[in-house]
Amino acid sequence: MLKKSGFSIPKVELQVRGVVEKWEDMLALRVHGLDEVLVLAGGEKIQELAVQSLAGSEVRIDGLLHPPHEDQPPGLTVESFALSDLEPQ
Repeated sequence: MLKKSGFSIPKVELQVRGVVEKWEDMLALRVHGLDEVLVLAGGEKIQELAVQSLAGSEVRIDGLLHPPHEDQPPGLTVESFALSDLEPQ
């Protein structure tokens, strides 16, 4: 909507909790109350998150939000993450 109005948001930082799951062949975060998942891509800790095989785990992720692209849901980089109430990794 902002793009259509001529405005753009250069960077949206987000801290969000959800359950890690697979979406197509990518990692995604299922957030309670959102219809779409957030595709997890990029960021300093994406590889660490992927290696830990956290599918089904509830995590908190700090990252940058990216708008949906074509038929893909919105994206989120993984700058830091934590299981439950643990400190960010």
